[in-house]
Amino acid sequence: MDIGFSGAAALRPLRRLVFATVAIAPLILAPAVSKAQSAAPEQPAQSSTPPNETQAPAAMPSTSMPPVVVQGGSKPLSIAPSATTPSQRVGATDNSYPPVTGARPIPASQLFSVPGEDPGYFFNLATYGQGFGKSLASRGIYLHGSYQQSDVSVVDGGHKDVSNYLGLGFFGADLDTEKAFGLKGGLVDFTITAQMGNPTGGGDGVGTQAAVPYSFGDEVRLLVFDYTQSFFDHALQITVGRMGSTTGTPYLSPGFHVTQFYCIFFTNSCGPPNGFAFNASKAPYEVGSWGGFITYHPAPFWYAKIGVFENQPLETTSVTHLGFPGRDWGLNEANGAYFPAQVGYITTPASSAYPTNFHIGGFFDSATYPDKYYNSRNLPAPLFPGAPRLDNRAAGMFAAMQQTVFRFSSDRNSVRGVALFFSGDWDIDDMEDDQQDYEAGFIITGPWKSRTADSINFMYTRQVYDQRLKEDRDTIAAIHGIPYTMQDQSVFEINYGLALAPGVVLYPYVQYYDHPDQLVLSIPDPRDTHATTVGVRFSTRFDQLFGLPQPGG
Repeated sequence: MDIGFSGAAALRPLRRLVFATVAIAPLILAPAVSKAQSAAPEQPAQSSTPPNETQAPAAMPSTSMPPVVVQGGSKPLSIAPSATTPSQRVGATDNSYPPVTGARPIPASQLFSVPGEDPGYFFNLATYGQGFGKSLASRGIYLHGSYQQSDVSVVDGGHKDVSNYLGLGFFGADLDTEKAFGLKGGLVDFTITAQMGNPTGGGDGVGTQAAVPYSFGDEVRLLVFDYTQSFFDHALQITVGRMGSTTGTPYLSPGFHVTQFYCIFFTNSCGPPNGFAFNASKAPYEVGSWGGFITYHPAPFWYAKIGVFENQPLETTSVTHLGFPGRDWGLNEANGAYFPAQVGYITTPASSAYPTNFHIGGFFDSATYPDKYYNSRNLPAPLFPGAPRLDNRAAGMFAAMQQTVFRFSSDRNSVRGVALFFSGDWDIDDMEDDQQDYEAGFIITGPWKSRTADSINFMYTRQVYDQRLKEDRDTIAAIHGIPYTMQDQSVFEINYGLALAPGVVLYPYVQYYDHPDQLVLSIPDPRDTHATTVGVRFSTRFDQLFGLPQPGG
């Protein structure tokens, strides 16, 4: 098999990256071009305004964009960081849409700004949607939407010189039943997903399952159609309906194993780690099935939740999703159930100088599924083909933390600083491909005072594979006389988050794979020992871009 490519061909993607980097370099280094994006003027140490009243925003030049004013008050509008809302609404770095506290109105163009700091936005469209959004919100209607567009090119190693485009969008609306028709504490969520491009992404070139957690191909799916009822001022929440396991609600109720940093890296693309996504028979995070969960807040910043979700293999494995919105709305195609549980602790810049987002949990899956590596006689499938052995149940544990460890400013309104993060997934039953899955790294927010909404991000991923998987791949190689031994995979990614506007971020990135797993290849290739990919992600959250309010905020 010829897996090489010519020097000229290898340099073409690299030249494209160089040209792209040169093109955006002036944007990274230039100051903001709009007066509406400048830092707030110096404020006196003491305000004469009573704590429950508001001041008028500082006068702005007549040539600037009118500021969007977010009214504060003596009580925070929301203690829920946007990172803990449902995963489909978590944009890569939510620096442009923080919780707002305090009495002084804050122009949306100046959020996360303090004297001497500037988010550095190149444009701001929040004024165009604020009036429309507030009008809908007064009727209990909240629109949300996000879209990720990504390009990935293999420039070195791997088994194919390839470039791929992929896109994934989430669009929908929430209905606050109290505002709509007087039912207190109710919230309806409707969300669809849309994919386009090549969903196998980098796997075409580097042979890895960790490149991008997209699935299938161009199509539209129903992800969420659920109802949440809150009790005791949101201390208790019950959610039921069609959903994915990463679905959450406002008021400190994130989805299972959801943290903000998953959305900052192409390796995750706002999806959960491989060890969580694939070590059970539940539907992937882009597909909804019947489910429900209960969330309880026993103390400020703490929550505990437990859920049950239908295992629906047809919806998980069907390339067409059986048509929109999915054929099976009964339970006749269910294969067992998925039971996750999680405990977490979350603070925000409004409540802590060093915000924390931590959770730990586990799951049990009662499904019956065919064994990947042994036949019904418990013999290795590569040597003894035949009907597979049937396995039952799966169980795992997971934990994650994102912790601010250093701040560039003593001003509590500033989020410039350094955060460390970690995520771990462990297979308990020793039956799944990813026995252990680790992710760790750092996020530097606001590397310069003139670009406080930008970020520099690094992540290391380590996947420890099941010994049965390794033996299976080694046996296949031996059958074909190939000297190959499968090893665990490591992935490094570094990217720069260039904040173009509230809710709009451009991410040039580089990935390096050590010992790609090659699982997309029917026969392993011993020369495929590493791979380097480059690309750009363009992430947009439309509710932030147009200043649309959201439930709980």
